[in-house]
Amino acid sequence: MGTPGQDLHAGWTAQFTDAASDLLLAGRCVGCDAPGRPWCAECDRTVSGGAWSVGDRVWTATVYEGAVRRLVVAHKEKGLPVRRPLGRLLAGAITGILHDTGCPPDLPGPAVLLVPVPSRRSASRQRGVDATGVLVKEAARVLRAAGHPARTSALLRLGAGVRDQAGLDVAERARNLSGAMACPSSALRRAGREVPRLRGAVVCDDVLTTGATLAEAGRALRAVGLPVLGSAVVAATPLRRAR
Repeated sequence: MGTPGQDLHAGWTAQFTDAASDLLLAGRCVGCDAPGRPWCAECDRTVSGGAWSVGDRVWTATVYEGAVRRLVVAHKEKGLPVRRPLGRLLAGAITGILHDTGCPPDLPGPAVLLVPVPSRRSASRQRGVDATGVLVKEAARVLRAAGHPARTSALLRLGAGVRDQAGLDVAERARNLSGAMACPSSALRRAGREVPRLRGAVVCDDVLTTGATLAEAGRALRAVGLPVLGSAVVAATPLRRAR
């Protein structure tokens, strides 16, 4: 959690890195396959995002299908520089929660703490980066630019023995994650020093499928006394949207 000057420098650095990647890789848009940037302006206009509730205090920006699905996969599995559009979408979903809970932009008021769901260590090592954490930091930057005092903190830890959720049904996902997350006291103390005035926490993830991950993350935060305003995701599966 840096100063405004550090945030601005980080934004410039990210833009330079993305531009250099575009020039060197001579890539194609992951959304429409047009030559050029990994995410083109036309796809960006098409996937503008929004914010709507898909459950009890769970908000999403869009649906996990088509170009959005390819965008998420490009970031999470291929490591392409597309965090900015994803972070903007996630910020839109978080804004829905903030308006719903009566948290207007009012810097320098109490901060909203964005907490990414933790990944399995093996997955993070394989990717070489905490993909969800990167998105949450970008979303926080977008929110601060809009006047929301948002900060991030990786408070949650995932216990050993948790399986990959892919391929598990609703009941299996719930059993797999039951009691699997915890918020260490050291992480909580650090967050308290960095964000002494806290309005509440928002659990953040990239995709909502069954809701088991968000539910377990919220439980772990409430277990240590943190007020949870809700959960936000970039995209929800079509089935969740229908519900």
